Amino acid sequence: MTEDVDLAALAAVGRAFCSACESINDDQWALPSNLLDWMVQDLVDHVVGGNWYSVAVLGGASSDEAIRHAMNSFNGPTGLTVVLRSTHELLAAFESPGVLDQHHDHVLGQIGGRTMLKIRVHEMAVHAWDVATSIGVDSGMPTDVIEWIVAELASPDSTSLASFDIEHVEVLDQAGYLRVFGRI
Repeated sequence: MTEDVDLAALAAVGRAFCSACESINDDQWALPSNLLDWMVQDLVDHVVGGNWYSVAVLGGASSDEAIRHAMNSFNGPTGLTVVLRSTHELLAAFESPGVLDQHHDHVLGQIGGRTMLKIRVHEMAVHAWDVATSIGVDSGMPTDVIEWIVAELASPDSTSLASFDIEHVEVLDQAGYLRVFGRI
């Protein structure tokens, strides 16, 4: 793991999400996901769009500009190459010098780079689980990442709680984490 535990968590959930996407067979992209009214393709597009949005915001774009950038980044169904590229660019953007200490224009308002990073870790973690569950494979989430996401959300200092409109709850394990996000 890298020296920064939050960046290391992002890298690990990025790998888990990419691994889940690598497991999608051609005929599974059109399957219903575990999210109401979304196919597996829609779910993957949502994460990739969030990656492109975050890269643009971290690069100095306004939230509105970043939304347009994310929407314009799609030129057909998202495939594995785009998943891998967006995940790689997301990590590179968060690793840019000073970006974690700056405030950024986000759909949630002006938020710190580290808060934005933590939000992205949670988004990618829960959606890696969604993709894996939807296609019937293990999420492959490493134990240290599960420990990070559970501890971060359970922390009284967690800024992620408000970001996801969740009241403080005691989360002790992966099952509790998934319950908070309405997955089990």
